[in-house]
Amino acid sequence: MKLKGHSKRVLCAVTTLIVVLAILWRWQSDSLEASDVGPRDKPAQPVKQIQIDLDKAITVALPELNGDLRPAEFKTADGKTGWVVRLPGNRPIATPAYSDGKLFLGGGYGSHEFYAINADTGVVVWQIKTSDDGPTASVVEDGCVAFNTESCTVVVCDGKTGKVLWQEWLGDPLMSQPAIYKDRLYIAHPAGQRSNAQVSAQVGSSGQTTHRLLCADLKTGKHIWDREIPADVISAPNSTAIVFISPVSMAPRFV
Repeated sequence: MKLKGHSKRVLCAVTTLIVVLAILWRWQSDSLEASDVGPRDKPAQPVKQIQIDLDKAITVALPELNGDLRPAEFKTADGKTGWVVRLPGNRPIATPAYSDGKLFLGGGYGSHEFYAINADTGVVVWQIKTSDDGPTASVVEDGCVAFNTESCTVVVCDGKTGKVLWQEWLGDPLMSQPAIYKDRLYIAHPAGQRSNAQVSAQVGSSGQTTHRLLCADLKTGKHIWDREIPADVISAPNSTAIVFISPVSMAPRFV
């Protein structure tokens, strides 16, 4: 089929436009990738593989404790040393986090305490009292320790001193711990329970969903974005350059 002169000009113009758009798209992608690499980025370190042979497990006799928060040392039959400490309330506790020679953990569901403990000795370095109960497992980055309570506050404190950098009531209940990536904190929370100045910055407030995902500045708590998600989150968000969440009764989603 032969094209007339006008049709040829239109076809050439469309082809040129497609090429230009492709070049612009590639330039924008390269710019975004370059902007995401900053001086804080470090080459990934190789992951040390650890294998545990449970057939070689030995029985450890733990010492008697003389009170809460009073660590006692022990030594295993093969010469290894350790310590054990009891937290007040004798509650089940969430998994501790480790950073800079300290363990960070809450006092368990129903408690209002959060601790930093010397990982070598078991001695409490600092402890704080939360306004709500049930501190979650914490996450640590750049000297900041972040966790939330079951009802219903996210808290960020200084890892060295325990000083609370900021905290915010987000809604009742908070069923998953926060995540941190590149000085940003991500946390799911119930929708429609807050009434403060930052709520106006929400993205896509249709009023049709029950939960939202907040992205805030790790050091200041300033809201960066707050968008709708289809349901509550059953586990902590996992973030690289993309935030992964697992809403209740749904497959994992990308945000």
